[in-house]
Amino acid sequence: MLSIRSRFKNDNKNIFKQHTLSNWFNMLRTLSKPRLALSRVVSVELQPFLVSKTHSFSTYSLLRNEVDTHKFADTVILPTTSFPSRSNASLIEKKLKPQCTSDLYKWNISRPTNGKLENVFILHDGPPYANGDLHVGHALNKVLKDIVNRFELMKGKIIHYKPGWDCHGLPIELKTLEKLSKVRKEEEKNVKKKLKKLDKSSEEYQKLHDHLEDLRHTKLSPLDIVKLSEHHALEAQVNQSKTFQKLGIMGDFENPYLTLNKPYVIEQLKIFKKFFDNKMVRRQRKPVYWGCETATALAEGELEYNKEHVSKTAYVRFPIVSFSESIDKQHLNEDIDALIWTSTPWTLLSNRAISINKKMQYTILRSSNGQRSVLVAIDLVDSILSIDSSLVKTDIIIEGADLVGTKYVNPLLNDPSTTFPLIASDHVTNTAGTGLVHTAPGHGHDDYLAGLANNIEVYSPVDDHGKYTSELHPNVVDEFRGLKVLGAGNDKVLEKLEKLGILFHKNNNFVHSYPYDWRSKKPIIIRATPQWFIDVSQIKEITTQSLSNVDFVPPRGINRLSAFIKNRNEWCISRQRSWGVPIPVIYDTSKSEAIMEDDVIDSIIEGVNRYGLEGWVSSTDDIKSWIPERLHSEADHLVKVLS
Repeated sequence: MLSIRSRFKNDNKNIFKQHTLSNWFNMLRTLSKPRLALSRVVSVELQPFLVSKTHSFSTYSLLRNEVDTHKFADTVILPTTSFPSRSNASLIEKKLKPQCTSDLYKWNISRPTNGKLENVFILHDGPPYANGDLHVGHALNKVLKDIVNRFELMKGKIIHYKPGWDCHGLPIELKTLEKLSKVRKEEEKNVKKKLKKLDKSSEEYQKLHDHLEDLRHTKLSPLDIVKLSEHHALEAQVNQSKTFQKLGIMGDFENPYLTLNKPYVIEQLKIFKKFFDNKMVRRQRKPVYWGCETATALAEGELEYNKEHVSKTAYVRFPIVSFSESIDKQHLNEDIDALIWTSTPWTLLSNRAISINKKMQYTILRSSNGQRSVLVAIDLVDSILSIDSSLVKTDIIIEGADLVGTKYVNPLLNDPSTTFPLIASDHVTNTAGTGLVHTAPGHGHDDYLAGLANNIEVYSPVDDHGKYTSELHPNVVDEFRGLKVLGAGNDKVLEKLEKLGILFHKNNNFVHSYPYDWRSKKPIIIRATPQWFIDVSQIKEITTQSLSNVDFVPPRGINRLSAFIKNRNEWCISRQRSWGVPIPVIYDTSKSEAIMEDDVIDSIIEGVNRYGLEGWVSSTDDIKSWIPERLHSEADHLVKVLS
């Protein structure tokens, strides 16, 4: 209508004098398309003329009536369709969605393969944890898989897609305990309200008070945890499955695979036995990543690194009491300290050695203000002098190899009679620190290997919750026992270092990358405990070779996975939890030994098949039901789970 309006505006003002009203109206009906706005044109463009003195009001009214009664809808040409103008939710849910999902999948899977594997497309689903409601990550994962499946279906393939759920492990158990904790707190709150309204001397008050104490102090048994975790996992799986189907995902949701199903558990145990038969399973006391919040060992894949973690670091002096026989001592007649740097001062109570590098050279820095001299790597002298300008360089050069066998004491222990050695290790570098590395074999992977090579004790006086234990040296046990190593314990060590005069330098704001538990989002520690490992070094080569037969999308994905496999020699498989597939082992409490033999594993598999996981964690279950007959005579001191 803009072109029509423009025409009217540009026409001569006297045009109405040359045409009758009816002629004008006919012309408008011919020219104006669409005509839906014609009444507006008449009212806006012709109104001044229509209401003039030349024409009567009655003529104008007749014109408006003719315009208003015209069927303008008939002049609009649109495609016709049998689809309703509004969606029908009932029709979509009951008919259309099943046609596109479950019915489509059933039709798809019922088609014959004609014996040709190329006619089949199998998508093996990496299972989500059955531990809560779905989030956008789940939706993205399943929708992308569904797009792939439907694309292959359109190509004529028979799609095999069986959704699965991981129903075991720490995430489920933590979610279960978290849920129970909320219920208990709510119940405690209600009980407290009732107690306020009761007379303290009444019987009802005493009963409620006892119930409150039970709520606060009663711990769940392993059997309780297993039952609650199973219920939670099954409930979450059903809810997640319904939500996936609401998203329109096509698959065999009627027959999913669940890792808690007994046949699945039995197969896992049989595979474990194959690992054992190939000598790939071992138990050893070794440093592992440890989550203090969750009180369990962690695999490297369960870590995430916080690049903004802040640590308190320290340069610390350890007094040398004797140099090795290889060193000419004529220029070393003063008091000398071995200077180390650490970002974990709390581990100094577990120090068992100082590592040096045989290939590096070392020197002595003397103090100009009367303090003790320090031993450092020549390559790192400048960085040390930038911290303490009172130190003076010397011409003394000591080969790293000659330092091996030198002895020192740890003043933190207040035990001059106990000395520790300087040992050689290749993990010592000249890029940072002092060139001398504080070594605690119970709290570091490199430390562990260095200690192993030098027959040094793996010592770790820290409990499951990251607190110092009574295993500490007798001279410090009362001072430090019970303190959290990542909190008050660390601060206490720094405080004592300063008091003893061996704190060379401290930095309270050292920012660096540090591993966190991906579940609790809290920093972890490295702690030596007896754990079970799978030796994957035996299968690294064949696993890496098999990757060449896989098409990665995007192609760079192979690089990350290959590096992950090549850098891994073992995998920690034990977790200090109740909910999960058990490690098929029996413990002899009289000898503190683990018994793992083929017949023991077979007996445990048979027991799980007969009694389920509940039977395994039950304290009342007869141990003889889980061991071969040859061990029945020793049943009194055999247990399924080591406390």
